[in-house]
Amino acid sequence: MSIPGICKRRFQHFLQTFGNISLNTYFGIFDKLFDYDFQFFQCAELEMLFIVKVIRKYRVIEFVDLPTDINRLIASYITDKIEITFKMRLPIAYPFIPPVWSFVKLHQNFLLEDKNNLLEKHYDQIIKIHNKHNTSWSTAMLIDKDILGLVEEINHFKRIFHGQVRRDVLKNK
Repeated sequence: MSIPGICKRRFQHFLQTFGNISLNTYFGIFDKLFDYDFQFFQCAELEMLFIVKVIRKYRVIEFVDLPTDINRLIASYITDKIEITFKMRLPIAYPFIPPVWSFVKLHQNFLLEDKNNLLEKHYDQIIKIHNKHNTSWSTAMLIDKDILGLVEEINHFKRIFHGQVRRDVLKNK
């Protein structure tokens, strides 16, 4: 099946533009509390994996009798991390039909009580809502703006790391 030219051109434009610049820099996403890392990988002709990594920054605890480099090494092990992977698939009729997002996986090291994978279900629900809201899609909207919209919807990491979402999610067991 051949892919329409406009769909392929827009996807290639996105890959070329963001192959040389980080999404953090492009969108101006910087935070004193968190390190963000947004990555994407083309996994099929019109599909890409979008990986969001967030690390909560901790103040380095200074042990008086230890050298600074060892203190930093210790601090590197006491970070809270979350990594969420999404898949974006462009339909053949793109840009007339919006991209379709799906939740792939989540890895985190701070919510040990989440035995029922409720945080994964939470992000899966966010993706479903994002896809549903794309019904008012405009052909003028580019892929990077859809990614920015998704980042806005999932960016409640401060609440997650500080326990608010943790309590809300676990309360619904």
